[in-house]
Amino acid sequence: MINSPVLDTAIGLIFIFLIYSLLATSINEAIATLFSLRARTLKRGIIEGMLSDCKNNQWVWKSTLESIGSFFKELGFLIIGYKPKKKNRLGDKFYDHPIIKNYGSSDRFSIPSYIPKENFSTILIEILDEYWDKHKNNIAAYLKENNITDVVDLENLPQITKISYLVKYLQKTEKPKDDCKEEDMHIDKEILKILELYLNKSYQNIETFTAQLEKWYDDTMNRVSGWYKRQTQFILFFLGLAIAITFNVDIIDIAGKLSTDKDARDKLVEISIKSAEELKDDPRVQPKTQNPDSTAVEKDSASIADYKKEVEKVKTELNGRIKDANNLLAVGWGDYGRKKDSITYIEKYKSCFKSFKDTIRKTDSIKYFKTQALVNQYSKDTSSTGKKKLAELKKIFKEDSIQYNDTIKLNQKAFAELYKSKQYRIKASYVFSNFYKGRKPLGFLLLAFAICLGAPFWFDLLQKLIKIRAAGKKEETGDGSANSNSTSTSPPVQVTVNNNTNPEAIG
Repeated sequence: MINSPVLDTAIGLIFIFLIYSLLATSINEAIATLFSLRARTLKRGIIEGMLSDCKNNQWVWKSTLESIGSFFKELGFLIIGYKPKKKNRLGDKFYDHPIIKNYGSSDRFSIPSYIPKENFSTILIEILDEYWDKHKNNIAAYLKENNITDVVDLENLPQITKISYLVKYLQKTEKPKDDCKEEDMHIDKEILKILELYLNKSYQNIETFTAQLEKWYDDTMNRVSGWYKRQTQFILFFLGLAIAITFNVDIIDIAGKLSTDKDARDKLVEISIKSAEELKDDPRVQPKTQNPDSTAVEKDSASIADYKKEVEKVKTELNGRIKDANNLLAVGWGDYGRKKDSITYIEKYKSCFKSFKDTIRKTDSIKYFKTQALVNQYSKDTSSTGKKKLAELKKIFKEDSIQYNDTIKLNQKAFAELYKSKQYRIKASYVFSNFYKGRKPLGFLLLAFAICLGAPFWFDLLQKLIKIRAAGKKEETGDGSANSNSTSTSPPVQVTVNNNTNPEAIG
């Protein structure tokens, strides 16, 4: 076994990255479940990425800001329960289909996180069929007027032919989206061109056309997976930064402690090895596959029970490995300067402190004089019960008297009330004032970027380093002996040892 301080320090740091990555992953999963981020990303991918033309020629920074604004706008609507008016786009009609609505588990989780490709093609073809049925007379008139077909009976046409005629009709007569009536459905020209392309490739075969739609869906889902991954990276970075600041996890400072404190280093390595064994079956540390079908969630729609499970995971991480590591490395903001900066806080909130002090003095005064009155009352009672009660009251009165006349205790109680009422402001002020000291910002950023790499990356790296540590040769002992498994290029030397004269020799 290699007992290298450098290797042990690396294992300790990687373990810190791992446990906070697990915490960030659990928080991110709770957020994703609560706000249905997977389902909403899928919906955006289908409506905006497949069934409408969202291309624009504006600056990249402007489109990025609009995407971020749209994301937070949608979250705001979800929080307040507002549902925007539905539009007459093809994508909106798709999500109004009964199959899609059936996936929802509740009003809050009303859209699915995963849609099989077979359902996508079935729903899309059915929507086009319904549109044909509603506008078949107009389509027939258009076909006759443009000499596209002489068929009078359009009812008995094959399904693929109906869709083909519908696409031709829409390409020539499609209205701008703002002019569409409630019974109309807007399909962008680019989407109509895609449908026409797949119709031509299908050679009037509905099964081939269905397969083309499913391939189109799979290709789009690959891009949607990339969207969700970038969104997750964005969330994880800011979660990592928030975690680093909240817990004062300065990686540079932690590295310094581990490199100089052998006891802390050894204990953290011990925890790391134990945790690596416990986490090997945890799904959060398993590598994610790139196949969109295999990354689908087990349920088509999330529920509040799934959210509660993720919250429990967050609590478990905070009360388990993170708590042990933080106690071992003395990570955190301590008492937020409560003892050291108490005079500063009293001066800053002087009027509030005086108000608490007056209130406490008044309360103690009432208690003091009330007890004194009871003492005077029971002093006149000569019975055994009265004397016993008087002794108890005198003891209480003595304590109340000390407390009433103790200015230091009065100030301590007043400051405790002040701190309680202003604790969030005081803590935020303390963190902000100490945030820029030394290299803390860099240490916080290192943790945030490390969390972006994900728990599977750090778990895999931790396992490799633990194996290296366990498989290496042992350090030499004080008398110069070495591990019997170590190799040497020099020929072996035979030594005759008299164990009677040298009891400490190793034979």
